[in-house]
Amino acid sequence: MTKILTSESLGIENKKTIIELLRNEGPLSRADISRHLSLSFPSVSNNVNYLIENKYIHEIGEGNNIMGRKSTLLKLNAKRGYVIGIDLGRSYIRLKISDLLGNSLVTLSDKVEDKSDDKKIAKQLNNLVNKAIKKSGVNFNDIMCLGIGTPGVLNKKTNRIDLIPYTTGWSSINITEGLTEIFNCPVVIENSVNLGAIAEMWRGCGTDYRNFIYLNYSIGIGSALILNRNLFTGSGAAGEIAYTAVSPEFILEKYSDEGSLEQLISGKSIDMEIENSELGVSSLKELFSLDTPGAIRKREEILTRIQKYLGVILINISSLINPEAIILSGGIGINVGRILIPEWKKMMESNIPFIPDLVCSELGSEANVYGAVRFALENIEDFFCSWA
Repeated sequence: MTKILTSESLGIENKKTIIELLRNEGPLSRADISRHLSLSFPSVSNNVNYLIENKYIHEIGEGNNIMGRKSTLLKLNAKRGYVIGIDLGRSYIRLKISDLLGNSLVTLSDKVEDKSDDKKIAKQLNNLVNKAIKKSGVNFNDIMCLGIGTPGVLNKKTNRIDLIPYTTGWSSINITEGLTEIFNCPVVIENSVNLGAIAEMWRGCGTDYRNFIYLNYSIGIGSALILNRNLFTGSGAAGEIAYTAVSPEFILEKYSDEGSLEQLISGKSIDMEIENSELGVSSLKELFSLDTPGAIRKREEILTRIQKYLGVILINISSLINPEAIILSGGIGINVGRILIPEWKKMMESNIPFIPDLVCSELGSEANVYGAVRFALENIEDFFCSWA
């Protein structure tokens, strides 16, 4: 259904657009805003005056416009409110409190205490939020949105996780329960890989690309699609490449939450294989620290397998989406990617005509929580609409 814009809702959209422009491009003059947004000068002036009165933006001095005349510059009031970004991972919780420009005030992390007990996880999450609020000195009433990232496929209607391989007990968690009782603001959730892609587009190596694939490779394998600078989620689960099959012989005869690709090369399956190999180590990270002949052979065997199977996936998604870049993230994605990117480029050059850039994430383990902050900033709109 097409959304009908009334004069009231159009005014709200214009105000939000001005705030977003000043967040990304400011400080700017009224004339600059008019040119950037193709809005009439009177419309810009009316909206700007409203935003100044409500302390969302302020005048900071003079600048020169294109005619050489002095003009008053406007800047987003970053301390008008704050957001909280949370990355709820399988092993760690990472949290940031940021101002409206995305500048971090407090960053905290904590190891997940009990991966199988949803009530304990919810309690731990609430405690960490309270600890961060107290440490930051920010008033509860100044929190304008909480953005939360979690692994798995989310049900946005119930705020519960419908599917999360390698973790038990999480499907019953209501991510926002408890937090919505504390904060009088939106609490929004999104898949953590999607948030990693948003973060790279915002402050990482995706800033210069309009279309890219963000591939997260660690305990599991997932991806997110940024198309025309927007996150594409399909019917809700776009990017779940764990379920792709690299060839007919690897098509599963019976469904499993751990997809065909994950069963071949996920961090979990590789670590289990290493643990059973009698090499005296239990993870790929530990295997790379060994220089024994057996460890070197095993390492080369695993790298060859990752090169081959993930290379097939890179070729397939590149031919289907034609992205400008593929960004590799996650512990395995970044570290193995640095070794195998030249080989993957050769594979792609031999099979497809248009080769995307292959790059490793610049944000690393911070990507998901930065994405949660950005997601929270984008979803202040529910609060914002209450002005009208």
